[in-house]
Amino acid sequence: MIPAIFHGMLRKVICFKCLIPEISSYLHLSVALQFATIVMQCITNGNIMKTEMLSTRIDQDTKLAFIHICDEVGLSPSQALKLFAKAVINYGGIPFELRSRTPNAKTLEAIKELEDSKGNKADDVKALFKELGVNEA
Repeated sequence: MIPAIFHGMLRKVICFKCLIPEISSYLHLSVALQFATIVMQCITNGNIMKTEMLSTRIDQDTKLAFIHICDEVGLSPSQALKLFAKAVINYGGIPFELRSRTPNAKTLEAIKELEDSKGNKADDVKALFKELGVNEA
């Protein structure tokens, strides 16, 4: 049995290679490939997978921006999250680099200075301001 969501598309599409051009005008190519893979898995497995509910909390600005982008590429937010979940599974992790913000050059210099035990020390704020040449207001 083929899932109902794919019936209309499968009437137009004869083979896997034809599926990519059919949806690539709406989606980025890598997303189109992920989507095609999901479709083919559903077809070859011959059954509809049971679904589970997943909910999350995000701030309103993020939600609105996400919905807007989903609308622009022709996906519902639910479809986009399903594609992301499949991409994580297929990739074996998050499919993009996660990293913390890198400190700027001045901050890196200050960190190195402290790690090399060359930082300034002061007994109190007055002494620190005097050492740094800052006038108290």
